[in-house]
Amino acid sequence: TASEAAPATKTKEQEELLAKTAADKVQSIQTCENKANASFEIAELRAELLNATTMLNEQDSSLKGCDLDKKELESSLQGKAKEGEVALARNAELESELAKSNEEAKNKLEIQGEGEAVL
Repeated sequence: TASEAAPATKTKEQEELLAKTAADKVQSIQTCENKANASFEIAELRAELLNATTMLNEQDSSLKGCDLDKKELESSLQGKAKEGEVALARNAELESELAKSNEEAKNKLEIQGEGEAVL
């Protein structure tokens, strides 16, 4: 019986060793699968980050374009304002000249009227 127990124990030890080895391999495969899944998720996140970065860069570029447009508009408005100021000053000069001319014409008419009254 002792000789029969030794091979049975040996076989049992071998089975336990095989079971442990199989469990270790299953664990190793699961670890590899987890790493592969994590790598895939990381790649997806990187792609999303790249897309988001691209969108932000496009928006930034668009905003810079708006800033340039705004500066051009402000410069144009300043130019128009200066033109308006010049036009207003010229208008004031013309109004002054017109008032003088009207006064002179009125004076001439009064003098002419007095001359006719004398005759």
